[in-house]
Amino acid sequence: MAVTLNNNAIRKIFLLLCFSALSSGFSLLSSSRPLLINNAGSNFRTMMASSSSTTTMPTSSSDDDDNNNDAVKISLDEKEESISSTSTSSIDIVDNLLKMRYACNRFTPSSSNEEVIQLALDALDVARRAPSGFNVQPYKLLLVSSEEQKAEMAKYCAGRNADRVRDSDCTAVFLADQESSREYRNYQSMLSDTNKNNKNWIGWKFWKLQFIIALFSSGYPLPRFLRVPISFLLRLSVSVFDVFFGRWIVIPTLGSAETWSTKNTVLVAASYMIACSSRGLTTCPMEGINARGVRRALNIPRRYKIPLIIATGARAYTPDSKDEEIDDVGMEHGKPGTQLQTPRYPRKDVVYSNTFGNSA
Repeated sequence: MAVTLNNNAIRKIFLLLCFSALSSGFSLLSSSRPLLINNAGSNFRTMMASSSSTTTMPTSSSDDDDNNNDAVKISLDEKEESISSTSTSSIDIVDNLLKMRYACNRFTPSSSNEEVIQLALDALDVARRAPSGFNVQPYKLLLVSSEEQKAEMAKYCAGRNADRVRDSDCTAVFLADQESSREYRNYQSMLSDTNKNNKNWIGWKFWKLQFIIALFSSGYPLPRFLRVPISFLLRLSVSVFDVFFGRWIVIPTLGSAETWSTKNTVLVAASYMIACSSRGLTTCPMEGINARGVRRALNIPRRYKIPLIIATGARAYTPDSKDEEIDDVGMEHGKPGTQLQTPRYPRKDVVYSNTFGNSA
């Protein structure tokens, strides 16, 4: 097989080979420190400062001073109470969305309602705000809604997953990019557009960032028969380095390209389901698919893995039905419209505090 590598790919390979100087690479990593910004606290302090600065306090008499101080205190108390009530309201809304979400087992057969499709697209757009490593966003989001494509895709879905794809208004396909470094030009353009006054994304600093991203993501822009062994050898080298030097240097654990891209993609998928719930749409996440067949049916390049798909639409039953959420393996999916849904393990068996096994 003939392999053609352009100058950019050669430059990438050269950078990866430079990884043999592991000490310099990891000193680079250990020297960086995250900047944590508490927006809520910052906004609160700004609001308080603004309130104080806009309040004039005459100094003609001590009585007037006391009255003004009382007025300022009341004003601050009112602002704190307003912020507290807003925060409580937001907490209730988010908590209810999480509690009311459930996996819909059956959908009303639909010829793809345009309104539902638009709501699903809006939900996908909002879900893109989910975090990703270095803001690389190593994923693509595909919404399948045409009758022809739904029927073609359903051929490669196991059991009743095929019915859900055919009957729902649309199905979101989440694609994890195993070669995210191929998007480096778009990535650089995005950073440059966002930080127009910052020249750091043009020269060596950008390539340093690309090196670190390639290190964590294993998403090298190389053919698979080169990418996989290089990724394995690199991760093995890091593991060996950790054995000898991990006592003195913090060395991050690296995963495969599939692992890294999937971790970032499922954050978007979870956000999508919550966004759908807020719009009154029901969803069903599914993994029982033949990924190769789905890729072929939807013309998806091989560089993308499909960790899951999510059918989206309207449920096919009424809330007072008795057996609407029992699937083809006999598992109940919960009661729609209530918070008495599928069971979860006791909190003490799942949530720990400070050390593993110490119940919170």
